[in-house]
Amino acid sequence: MGKKTPVKKSRMGSFKPKEEYHAFMGGLKSLDDPEIHAMLPAINDIVLGNPVGQTARKYRLGASGIVDLLADKAIRSELEVVDYQYDQLKKVNDSIQKRVAEQLRSIDLKSPEDLASSVREITRSVREEFEGVLLPHQLGRLRQLAVQNQMRRRSVVDVLTTDPLATKLEITDEQKKDLKAAEKEIEQELARDIADLRRKAREKLLSKLNRSQREKLDEILGDDFQFSKSSGADKLKRRKAKRKPGK
Repeated sequence: MGKKTPVKKSRMGSFKPKEEYHAFMGGLKSLDDPEIHAMLPAINDIVLGNPVGQTARKYRLGASGIVDLLADKAIRSELEVVDYQYDQLKKVNDSIQKRVAEQLRSIDLKSPEDLASSVREITRSVREEFEGVLLPHQLGRLRQLAVQNQMRRRSVVDVLTTDPLATKLEITDEQKKDLKAAEKEIEQELARDIADLRRKAREKLLSKLNRSQREKLDEILGDDFQFSKSSGADKLKRRKAKRKPGK
């Protein structure tokens, strides 16, 4: 009998086998921590050894943090980052990729608290290295853009009621409750307004049909039916939403 060839386990960046990668990213996703979730695209790039920002662009997620923002040419233009600085940023990125990936690999996945605190500490040190290349006015503007970006990617209330903004604005527990209640009420009102706008838009489009065509269409469609949110396009949206880093 010939010797059996050992089965090689596929590798995912600094993780081998790839099951370790999926376990690590899955552990981060399972945390009830919006701040960590916002970091996932950049963390995924670091772990896989890709340029920071690649995952966000691939999944059309937008930049997730300060490090990720600097990968955006429009952001660098807004900050007036010169070629020399950008070259330095790329060198910093190259130097930290392997080191940070190994640090991430060493985290204890069995402890959610340790996982979250370790990831925060690692991303903080990475952010400081990138920020060290920028001038004070560039750094100030970058931090403003980072907060604006968080409000685009997450709910405004989520950003306001979690650190660092909650601490900086001295948001009280009572205010957090009020903000979350108001958000729920506003979202319901917005949903009604959107439904009404869609109905009006549909009627405006159908008005382009002549009377005979409209009567035939009404017969084809029949009486209006209120579909559940779990049908049709909503299912497709959820399937697309699941295609995130670590899957």
